[in-house]
Amino acid sequence: MTIVSAVAFTQVIKRDWKSHRSSRLDTVISTLDTYNKNSNLRNLESLHKAVNLWAKQDPKEFLNRNFISNNAVYTLFAEVNAEFYAKGLGPYEFVPQPKGLVFIPFGGQGAEEFRVKSEQWNTSESQNIIKGIGGFKTRQYQIVTWAHNEIKPAVRDFRKTNSEIFIRGHGSPGATHISTRNNISEKSVTDAVSVIDVCKRLINSGLDKNYAGNINFYTCYSGVDALATDIKYKQNRQKQTIKSGGKIRDELLVGSKCIARIGADYLRSNGYSKARYFGYLGPLVSLYSKPDFESQTESHPVDRREIDEFMHRYVDISPQGYKVEYTGSGGGTTIPNKSISKKYRARVGKREV
Repeated sequence: MTIVSAVAFTQVIKRDWKSHRSSRLDTVISTLDTYNKNSNLRNLESLHKAVNLWAKQDPKEFLNRNFISNNAVYTLFAEVNAEFYAKGLGPYEFVPQPKGLVFIPFGGQGAEEFRVKSEQWNTSESQNIIKGIGGFKTRQYQIVTWAHNEIKPAVRDFRKTNSEIFIRGHGSPGATHISTRNNISEKSVTDAVSVIDVCKRLINSGLDKNYAGNINFYTCYSGVDALATDIKYKQNRQKQTIKSGGKIRDELLVGSKCIARIGADYLRSNGYSKARYFGYLGPLVSLYSKPDFESQTESHPVDRREIDEFMHRYVDISPQGYKVEYTGSGGGTTIPNKSISKKYRARVGKREV
């Protein structure tokens, strides 16, 4: 895999001569230049650390530079992470996979979609064991559905280290709610719960404050903050809807923080400071998949090392796969922007918040 040169990357992320660059972005560029000159594992590890730290510590600059550079930032982020895993540098190489728990923050029929999808993860992992993939490379997930005022022993007693919680639901850039649907084919939303209430449901299900594993907000675009112009445009549209007597659905409400950041801020403020929090940079495929290039037959394992021992699922990173062009006084048209949509594996699809 070829990672962009420091010179080329610097050119595409420039704004103008007044543009200020953070120290972390400067570190990214200097470590990229070092890696370009000598692409050994040590320099790759340094570059991987610098890129991910920038994404975590300077999310606004990370997003804005990406938008003005026609997806060059997310392309670099994806290429560095993909190379990092391809070289066997991932956190779970040659050690047991982390213990997994899927938390579905909905009750009743609304939870059924994600229960079925999560059971497919376990079925796929069982097939992999049968077809010869070793225990270090496979995992099983406990599936927990929220219920009002009910402590869930699986959550309460969940392993506190080398573990991952996946909060499932539907999301979008800058969404303030996570939603569900009746079934996979239906588009109607049956339940939309605010991200803060989702976190309250996880806490009330018994999550220990000493939990020190990962919490993944496993919803589309959970790691993408909405752009200020997009928020303003959507909120103006919603005001018009209210003015004309309409009602805004909860799942369409937007704010300045992404789903994962809202959730992480709330949980940290309530004592869950030992956990690590992750959001995703694009739409997620909910089921385990085989690679595009591999024959879709039963003779192959569902997952192979090339897919990813870390996450196993695909994502499509297109964090700003559209743009709004404004006309007149506040009017706008949403125009697909295919030039900033690119596919990568799930291992490069999330960032820590």
